[in-house]
Amino acid sequence: MNSIDLKTINAIRFLSAEMVERAGAGSSGMGMGSASIAYGLFSSHLKFDPENLMWENRDRFIMASEQGGPLLYALLHLFTGSISIEELKKFGQWESNLPIFPEKDVRRGIEVTVGQYGQGLANAVGMALAERYLSERFNKPGCDIVSHHTYVMASEESLMNGTAMEACAIAGRQKLGKLIVLFEDDGMTPDGPSAELYSEDLRMRFKSMGWQVHDVRDGNDPDSIGNAISQAKRIHGKPALICIRVQAGYGCPGKANTKEVLSGPLGRAALSKARENLRWTYGSFDVPEDVRLNIARINASKPKEFQKWRNLVDHCKNEFPEDSHELECWFSGKHLRNIDVDLLYRTGKDKESTMETSRKIFDVFIDGIGCLMFGSAEDTGLEVRETGTSGKRMLRLGCRANALGGIANGAAMHGGVRYVSFARSSTGYALLPSMKLSAMMNLDNIFVLTDDSLSIGERGPAGRALEIQEIMEAIPGLTVFRPGDAVETAAAWIKAMESDKGPTVIMVSRIGASLLKGSSKEAEKGGYILAKESSKKPDLVIASTGFEAGIVLKARKILIEKGMDVRVVSIPSKRLFLTQSKEYIDSVLAKDIKKRMAAEAGSSARWQWFLGKKGRFACDEEYDGTGSTQILLKKSGLTPEKVAEEALKLLK
Repeated sequence: MNSIDLKTINAIRFLSAEMVERAGAGSSGMGMGSASIAYGLFSSHLKFDPENLMWENRDRFIMASEQGGPLLYALLHLFTGSISIEELKKFGQWESNLPIFPEKDVRRGIEVTVGQYGQGLANAVGMALAERYLSERFNKPGCDIVSHHTYVMASEESLMNGTAMEACAIAGRQKLGKLIVLFEDDGMTPDGPSAELYSEDLRMRFKSMGWQVHDVRDGNDPDSIGNAISQAKRIHGKPALICIRVQAGYGCPGKANTKEVLSGPLGRAALSKARENLRWTYGSFDVPEDVRLNIARINASKPKEFQKWRNLVDHCKNEFPEDSHELECWFSGKHLRNIDVDLLYRTGKDKESTMETSRKIFDVFIDGIGCLMFGSAEDTGLEVRETGTSGKRMLRLGCRANALGGIANGAAMHGGVRYVSFARSSTGYALLPSMKLSAMMNLDNIFVLTDDSLSIGERGPAGRALEIQEIMEAIPGLTVFRPGDAVETAAAWIKAMESDKGPTVIMVSRIGASLLKGSSKEAEKGGYILAKESSKKPDLVIASTGFEAGIVLKARKILIEKGMDVRVVSIPSKRLFLTQSKEYIDSVLAKDIKKRMAAEAGSSARWQWFLGKKGRFACDEEYDGTGSTQILLKKSGLTPEKVAEEALKLLK
């Protein structure tokens, strides 16, 4: 390492530390301790073009640690110019676009939103899977147009997390040789020394999962780090863990490698001592000119790499025009162009479960949408047909549901593929962190949750998750569908596949559902009139979702026989419905009618927007026992007779 390398590393260190100091929040430890790791990667290996940060064939770089925000921002300022010094000064402050946890902005070089520990590593596995699938599908002799690595910077805490370990096990099993994890091995966490928190041999653990493991003893030597990366690249078919020995808060007398340096600013006195110790004589947020010239020298060849790739793409368009057009379509998101949408509405049958209809629809998508990748966790009961290339696209994770959503997010963020995740509703809790991040990143992921509601009553309350729909609907930007028959199921899938405004959850059931008389493509609006009143003004409006909508239609017949005029409204997606025009919403809900009911297994809380003060909820919210579905429906008050009885009480 020469003097200008050291000076550049110190510039990264002190930019990171000054951000945290000014904000009074964040972590100085990783920026001070791991700047040399990042410099070794960015200066010698990371393939990117500062002028084309969204280059499809760039290497992906993920900062997987919650503490790494300041370091990432400093790197992007110096190596890409996408973040200004003035923005660095506003780090973590009101109206800043640089929060402590970085948020996805690919145009500026931030690949993913940093969430819970473990999510970043799972994202990286998803990206590596997407790269492999695209390269196997489109690369031809002399036309390696998809060929790049995925790099991760991970801390001690990142590798402790269960989600991360699930994802790393998958990476080893899948032999993702273009995935390289740079582990800052400082032996310290915000909760104390890592030796006090776990006793297993981390290196042996990764080797047992099919990883190659390398050690760098001096984490302040970017040349040694670069050599380790080169060695990892030469070994094919195994992801790489490079353990790099560093000190969190390097250069800070009395604070280096303490938990304090990982959980807040250094303090002005300690920062001054660090400046003296590392002989940094420049002012706050100052970057010496020779440092900028050094980075300009490093970056000089990067646009040439991009142009070389562009020339290769142009050559491949002439050699393989059909494949080139297909790849462009995959990246553009034109997913339904080969699908007969009307056919999807005719796919399901009467008395068929929404889960079975979903399987049939997804089979159509597998045949018609080549960019579709999908993964499943646990026994979902939804057996997806494997034909042709689908085996390369499908990922079975066993019971690793925590990793499933993060992998899906990473694949979606990579671009060129669309990802669908399958899990049981009761497993949905493990997916919630990924769902939130998917919504924050505005990804077009689809999550299919099977065994909806009371569909397997014999499992008991612990095997169900009646409340999870309400939890998911509380996540901004996440659209939840709970279809009631084959037609509504088709509508849910069509809207999900068309969506470019965030992720979608489709909740499906094992319960055989009769085709709802009145169900239609209007379900694509999230809510519609399922059965209209015969007079100008109904006596009552009943709303429902899922298989309960069929129960409500039967209850309506009973009420009609008793002289009541009832409108039934199906709202398979509350969020989507409430995005419609006010005129449409009012026309569906009959806004002037105050006597309203809702019927759904679960809580009345998610229906208060509809029920108002005078409404009634047709379900015993306290009951959630064990037994057959029919017994549970009866005990919960969800039978046609009971719903009609509750309606009559409301109409008195």
